[in-house]
Amino acid sequence: MTRTAVFGDLHGNSAATAAVLADIDAYSVDALYCLGDLVGYGARPNETIALIRERNIPTIVGNYDDGVGFDRDDCGCAYRGAAEHERGQQSLSWSRAQTSDEHKSYLQTLPFDIRCEVSGRRVRLVHGSPRKINEYVFEDRDQRSLERIARTAESDVLIFVHSHMP
Repeated sequence: MTRTAVFGDLHGNSAATAAVLADIDAYSVDALYCLGDLVGYGARPNETIALIRERNIPTIVGNYDDGVGFDRDDCGCAYRGAAEHERGQQSLSWSRAQTSDEHKSYLQTLPFDIRCEVSGRRVRLVHGSPRKINEYVFEDRDQRSLERIARTAESDVLIFVHSHMP
């Protein structure tokens, strides 16, 4: 059996990222994947990206990585209200200003998804959904909608993190 670890939504928190990687190391995994959003909100985007790059961890692009990497005016985030939107825009602007050009170039190279095989199962790793990096997929979504998303995944297992839900 293949031991695989998947994590994401690091959001510029290098201390938490280092702790997660140390914990994963204790399990001697066979494969390790990062599902994006290395930057945004947290105060250490460059250090967080460096931790992932140093270990050459296969990583997909998150909506925040796209917003920062390509210096977009929007991160594709869904906000509930004007105040939350304003805080989000401040975070995006700050993250864009703080992230080095070298790390922005790295973010621009990240793929939309990773397809792999784990223990004989076809696995697809995405940030939001198989359709969009910023699509939220919550468990209370209509069952038919979830089934449509699963069918479009073209895999046995679909893993995503954008919802920030375990």
